[in-house]
Formats: sequence, C-alpha cells, structure tokens
Amino acid sequence: MSIDKSFPLSACPDEALSDWERFCTACKLQKIKPPKAEPFLKIFGNSRFLARFAIKHPNLALEAIESPFLVSLKPLSDFSDELDRIPSPDLDSWLKKVRQYKYRELLRITAKDYGGAADEDILSELSALAEGILKAVDRRIYAEAEAKYGKPLLNSGEPCRYTILGLGKLGGRELNFSSDIDLIAITESDEGKAGALSLHEFFVRHVQNLTGALQSETGDGFLYRVDWDLRPEGKAGTLVNSMAAMESYYESFGADWERQALTKCRPVAGNPSLGEKFVRIISPFVYRKYLDLDTLRQIQSMKRKIHAELDKKPSRGFNVKLGIGGIREIEFFVQVFLLIYGGRKPEIRHTGTLKALKNLEEAGLVNRDEASLLRNGYLFLRRLEHRLQLVDERQTHWLSDDPAEQLRTARRMGFDGTSAESALKDFRSQIDEATSSVRRIFDSLFSETAPVQTVSESPAGLKHEDILNEYRRALEDRLAQWPKVEDWLDEIRYFKKDEIKKIIELENSGKTSRREILCRISLVAEAICQEALKIAIRELAPRFGTPSFKRNDGKAGEADLMTVGMGKLGGREINYGSDLDVIFIFSEQGETTGGTEIISNGEYFARLVQKFISIIALTTRGGRAYAIDTELRPSGHQGPLVTTLSGFIDYQRNTSQIWERQSLLRARPIAGAPHFARLVRGHIDALLTSQSFPPDIQSEMHRLRTRVEKEIARESDRVIDYKGGKGGIMDIEFFLQYHQLCFGRDHPGLRTANTFDGLDKLKGTNLVPAASIESLLKAYNFYRDVESKIHLRKNRSTHRLDLGDPLFDDLATDLGLKGSKEFLEKYFAYREKVRKIYGDIFLTNG
Repeated sequence: MSIDKSFPLSACPDEALSDWERFCTACKLQKIKPPKAEPFLKIFGNSRFLARFAIKHPNLALEAIESPFLVSLKPLSDFSDELDRIPSPDLDSWLKKVRQYKYRELLRITAKDYGGAADEDILSELSALAEGILKAVDRRIYAEAEAKYGKPLLNSGEPCRYTILGLGKLGGRELNFSSDIDLIAITESDEGKAGALSLHEFFVRHVQNLTGALQSETGDGFLYRVDWDLRPEGKAGTLVNSMAAMESYYESFGADWERQALTKCRPVAGNPSLGEKFVRIISPFVYRKYLDLDTLRQIQSMKRKIHAELDKKPSRGFNVKLGIGGIREIEFFVQVFLLIYGGRKPEIRHTGTLKALKNLEEAGLVNRDEASLLRNGYLFLRRLEHRLQLVDERQTHWLSDDPAEQLRTARRMGFDGTSAESALKDFRSQIDEATSSVRRIFDSLFSETAPVQTVSESPAGLKHEDILNEYRRALEDRLAQWPKVEDWLDEIRYFKKDEIKKIIELENSGKTSRREILCRISLVAEAICQEALKIAIRELAPRFGTPSFKRNDGKAGEADLMTVGMGKLGGREINYGSDLDVIFIFSEQGETTGGTEIISNGEYFARLVQKFISIIALTTRGGRAYAIDTELRPSGHQGPLVTTLSGFIDYQRNTSQIWERQSLLRARPIAGAPHFARLVRGHIDALLTSQSFPPDIQSEMHRLRTRVEKEIARESDRVIDYKGGKGGIMDIEFFLQYHQLCFGRDHPGLRTANTFDGLDKLKGTNLVPAASIESLLKAYNFYRDVESKIHLRKNRSTHRLDLGDPLFDDLATDLGLKGSKEFLEKYFAYREKVRKIYGDIFLTNG
C-alpha cells in the first residue's frame, strides 16, 4: 500500500503526512533510505509516541523494520540475549540504551501487529519484552546493591535467595502496550545480614532502587510503571516479605480477591526455583479441593463494586477493561472456574486467560461455542485496548463517546469502509456483538447458581448450637467430596482457615461483640473436633471393630469416648491461634469386637485418641489445624492419655488439688455420643457441688496465682503481662472461679464455663457489688480485645509486652484510641481496678 492510500485511512491523516516528512528528513540526515513497508507506514497517524521515536532514532526504526522477528515469534531468550549485549559503562548510560531498546521493540511489535500477526503473538512478545527488561535491570541493580552494601547472607553463611513474582497481565503473559507490571518480592529468609544491613533492609532498598530505575521518566521515556500493591496488606504492608511471612499471611488472612490474583502468579526475576517453590506452597490456598461455590458470590460482589465505582464517575464512554461485557468479565469468568475446579482438576490451571479458557473447554467445563465467543471477544477487546494506548503510551481503557474520536479509533483498528459513516457503523457493531456475548455468558454464571450463604453471615438470631450445626454440615459437605483420609485432613485445615477469615471479616466490620467472636472461633474448633473423632473411629474400625462391654443384663453394649474441652475451649472463648486444651474419658472397660484384632477397650481408646490428635495436629499441605494440649488430664503428663469415667471421678474426689477443681469449672463435653456427654456433664456438676472446700482456699488460690505472676509473667518496669501479670486476665478468672467453687451450690447460675457468662451471673447474686463486676467485665473484654488484635497484627499469640514496643501504637489504632499513651493509660487503669477487686477477696488477710 502506498503512502497515498495508507495515510488517508489513518486516524489522523494530516499528522501522518507531517510526521512522515519529518522522518524522511531525519533519514536523509543520517543517509538512511526510509522504509516504505505497509506495516511501518501504519504507525504514522496512529501512534504519536512511536512516530516521534522513529523521527528521533531513524536508525533504530530501520533496525526494527529489518528484524527477522517482524514475521516470526520472538522468544524471551532472544530478548534476554540482546539485552545482555547492551554495553554498560555506567548505570545511567546503560538504562538510557535499555529504554531505547524498549521503544525500538515496541515499534517492531506494532508494525508486526499492523502486518496481521496473531493477537496472541503480540501479547506474548509485549510480555516477553517486559520480562526480559525486568530481569536485566534487576540483575544490574542487584549487583550495584551488593557492591554498595555487601552480599546478603543467611546466618548459615549461604547466599540469601530472593525472587520477584509477576501477577496480572505480566503473570499471564498478556501485557498491553502501556501496562503496569504487577510484582511481589519474596526473600528466602529474614535471618541474616548484608554487610551492616539486615536482610530485610537490603532487599527493601534493592526493590526501591529497582522500582526507581524502571519507572523514572526521562527524555527517552520510561521502562515500566511498577505496582507492588498486590503484596500482603497492599500499600500498608512491607515492600518485601520472607517466604515464611508470606505463607503465614495467606494461611491466616488471605482474602478471596488475593486467591484470584494469585491464579496469575509466576516467577519473573530473581531466583526462579524460589519463586516456583512459593507457587507450589501457595497452591492449596488458591485452588481448593472442595467445590468452592462461595467464590461465585465473592466475584459477583467485586464486579458489582467495580460497576458502582464507574457509575459514580461522569460518563466518558465505554471502559474496555472494566465496563459491562469488557475484558475484566472474561478474566473473571475464567478465574471463577479456576478457583472452583482448579483444586480437583489441576490440569486446567494456567496463568494465561486464553490458555486457561482452552483448558476449561478441553475439560468439558465450558462448551465450545461459549469458549469461542469469549476467545474472539477477548482478542477483539485486547486489540482495541492496544489501539487506545498506542496513541500516546497512556494507560487508558476508555473509548470516548465522541463520534469523531470513535472514528479515529475505528481507523486505528483497521475499519476502512467506503465512508466514515460505514467504518464507524461496522466498528460499533463489532463492539456491541463482542460485549453482548461476553455479558450474556458472564451473567449465566450467577443465574445458574443460587446465592451461597456462609456460616459467618448467618442471621444474628441463630443460637450457638444452630451455628455449630451449620459449621458441622459445611465441613461434612466438604469432606464428602473426597474419598481419601489425606484429603480429609487437608480439607479440615482449609475449612478452619476459611471460617476464621470470615470471622475476622466479621470482627473488622465492628458489628459483633468480642464475646460472640470468641464463641464463633470456639464453635469452629468444636465442629472440627467432632468430625475428627468420627474420622478416627472410621479409620480404626476395619482393624479393631467397636469397643464393647457386658451390660448388667448380660448383653453386649458399645463403649463410648468423650472429648472434653477444658480451659477456654470448654468456655467457648478461645482466640485466634489458641491451642485446644482437652481430656479424654471412656465409659467402660471391655474389649473390641468385629475387627481383625481384639484388644482391650483401654488400648483401643488410647489408639483412638492418638489418631484423633494426629488428624487435628499433624502438619499437612494445608498446615496444622490446632495444637492439642492434654496436660489437664488426671495426673497431668504422667497420667494415661485416656481414663475411664469411674477412674476420672475417683481421681477428682480423692486426689485432685484446688487448681484441678478450678480447671474442672471449665470442663465441657465437646465431641462424642450425646447420651455419654450428658452423663459426663452430670458427674462434673456433681463433683463441683458435692464437696466442701478447705477454709484456706483463698490463700491456696492466691499462692497459685502469685506463683504464675512471679515465674511466668515476670513483670518489671519495662515489661507488662496482660494475662498472667498483676491485675490481668488471670486475676479476673481466679476471682470468678473462687465464687463459683464456694457459692456454685447455692447459686446454680454460676455453674458456667464461660467467663463472660459467669461474671454476668455473679452480678445477679449480690455476692459482689455490681459496679465491681462491671469493672471486671470491661477489663476482661479489653484484655481479650488486645489479645485478638495482637494475633491479627503479628500472627502469633503473646501476652508479655515491652513498654517500648511500637506495637502499642498499632493496638491503639485498632482499638480506636489516640496513640500508645492513651492505650497504656487505659491498660494501667484497668489493671489497678482489677487488682483492687481481686485483693478484696484474696489479700484481705495480707
């Protein structure tokens, strides 16, 4: 096609001719013959920034047009080889040459695009160009950092590896002409040094310098805009995380939108094996093995929010990326299927949208016609997005509603009808055809599936037993999808993570009390314990059958096991990250029947308990559900793991000490046969109400309390302990437990395992001034708030705090207080009140 034919069909014919003349003048000055290949001519009048580059660097433009890769696919390795050959006397000069290289390649890819290359090849080459430049710049900046600060070494002396992960369109190898590149940086560990810097400081500085080198705008343009906001906690989070911190974050706090983002995650710079290791580790979080229909609701909600935000803004036309029937709906459609089925069908997983769509079609999850419509719609809309960004290298997704501007875009898209009117009509018709098909298919996802309600969104009026039953049914449904016990163990852990995340969302909403939050966390644990016991019984059945005993009428009966929750689990007030305190009681001695081996009931239940503990506490691909603590059983760690009911009663009547009676106040059956649970509960009540306590119970309890204060809390001028320290949680618990032990017989309402409930009941007895109880309730709620917020901040439980810890400012923010000063003032005020009320009972006699 000649200039006379090409330029009039461009978006801006006058501009095309003017820029071409300037280009020819530049070529003449450098004694270069201007190339007149049709694809190259189409750059003029359609892409201002590339025309300017060609005018400024005609020799580089000629290199681009004469490249053999104008007609064949250029792989990443060739980009990398060419970048490695760029001379590098100093960093600034080298970066300038890399920027020129980028624009030369963009010009080549654009000419290739106008020459009719496959759209997928254009996406691939734009991504390979970006990845090659990222790798090269990262290596150069890293070498400079090593020279300046020293090599980053682990404590073992080995080099510390790091990796950069690409997400979004870079991760999917489907970049635009003017895309941001979405990145996350991970180090092997934080334990080590780089000269005088910590590893964390070294890699943060490296990433900051890398970002500056990539996105600094100069007279030669820029390389790439970089977005690190997909890292844990986004802008508020640290720029670089260790592998352990990443794993911990996603295990405890990872949201559904982060799962969605991670479907496009792959290593793009740094150490590739470390990046691949992270992808493997995070895979169970991203791709659930159960049928994850809740993903539909989450993605539908996200899409509604996007549309709501667009509706708030003045109309600018059609947003090719976010608008109705746009690119994002195709991506969301594919990601829904990856998230729902990717755990069960790993063969469908792929970071690229079109390749994942092809996998879905081959797996029979999407029919051929819908896959074809989505593929064609995606390629058309991506081509349109390219043409919008080709004008001035701006990251825009808006197709103007101005007819003149639409016509210019139509010309850039190659709509060269006999008249402007026909070109515009054909262009609009193809947009309507593509977006209406996409919208119809996207909407079908939600019309065919009923809304999913999660347990944490259950109506507020539900009783706790109803919520427990919902948790149990939800867990049973997930396990029913898998035939193998190893899959059940993983699902138990994923179930816990999912439900705890929902509870955290409930907490962050500010609409639920601390008492209710702790109860729901405990109910999740109860549901898991109940299901774990059923699995353990099922696993032992083929070998040992069922445990039996001879009833009084001479017939055989089945012996039962009861898992009894102790401590805060018994009181339904465990917190995030709590261990589970449990003891185990079985009903009768005897032997097993119906299996291939006969063993005593004592041996059978010991094996059953060990199996139960491993189901919950074993570390699998999904992590560990809970740590199990059995130290509160009769005789502690020296006693048998499981005891008969009669042996338990005998021990409690004749051998137990005051602290064990205190523990018994919180004992509550949580897993086992309902009739046996009622029997165990009845005996525990009888044990607590049928015995008198020695006159020195106050001094004995205070002795125990003081021992904890001195040996465990170890408070000082610099260290506080809100749990075991003076005026802390244990002061409140001992105060309540004293009244429960001494007055529970006459005041049955006091016989409750929950501290909040116990204090409420104590307030109605007139045994203690109501104002004192109110103070204890407020303090207890505050301490449990602090405990929760610390775990959410640090992902671990701690109750000993240094007064210089900057964590106090974070806690103040979380609790709506004005800085660490107000937080500590509130803390010390509560501590003083609690210790005074505690002292009214335990310190009256010195």
